Amino acid sequence: MKKGIKLLIAGMLILTIGGCKSENSLEQKLDTNKIYKIGTTAEYPPFETLENGKIVGYDVDVIDEIAKKIGIKYECKDMNFDGLISALQSQKIDGGLSCLSLRF
Repeated sequence: MKKGIKLLIAGMLILTIGGCKSENSLEQKLDTNKIYKIGTTAEYPPFETLENGKIVGYDVDVIDEIAKKIGIKYECKDMNFDGLISALQSQKIDGGLSCLSLRF
């Protein structure tokens, strides 16, 4: 069960970071020289929380592994949960990472 959740989160993050507006492969879209801005709300332990001014938690561990595997750099930005989607839409951040639920 945990592995399935990890894969689901990883897939969602990759799609969020890479976008899906064209037919190019993900590798062609990612700029390995860019530092991607990932918005999060660090108020949901154990997923993401602040420790000594640094955002840590399960979600951060997952994005760390994804970033290593696809060869990108990122920084997490702590922001209000209500502003995550609008920040993503207005391109203030490149991806979002925070206790979002899927509805089927």
